[in-house]
Amino acid sequence: MRIEFEQSVKMSPAEAYACFRSPESWACVSGVFGKVAPLADGWFSLSLAGFPVPLRAKITREDPYRRVAWKIAGFFEGEGEVSFEPTDDGVIVFGYERLEAKWLPLLAPMLERLYLERRFRKLWAHGLRRLRRLGESGEGAAEAA
Repeated sequence: MRIEFEQSVKMSPAEAYACFRSPESWACVSGVFGKVAPLADGWFSLSLAGFPVPLRAKITREDPYRRVAWKIAGFFEGEGEVSFEPTDDGVIVFGYERLEAKWLPLLAPMLERLYLERRFRKLWAHGLRRLRRLGESGEGAAEAA
């Protein structure tokens, strides 16, 4: 499953970047993470509301204020990337996330279509609305994290 997104936000690239720079900061966008725990070698365990198993994520590429890429491992495997393009009144946040349920190879396509894709699309839609509201409020990412 691959989810692509794009959202115009009234905040600086630095403020938008602050919400994605580490799995620890992702809660500022999603608001649905429970416990975030550091693991070895830069990996993080993220409890996600409504999912029976935590996600494991690691930042794999970082260009401050321009781009952040990550890997997902464990029950779900995949990758994602978000980029920031400055505009006259803020920034456009765009990117993708690709996930697969690797532990259930025969059931994965059906599981992804019936359960995961809809939930992850909702998660991203919620997060991007939350980011847009943060920018419109003038609150900034640092206060929301």
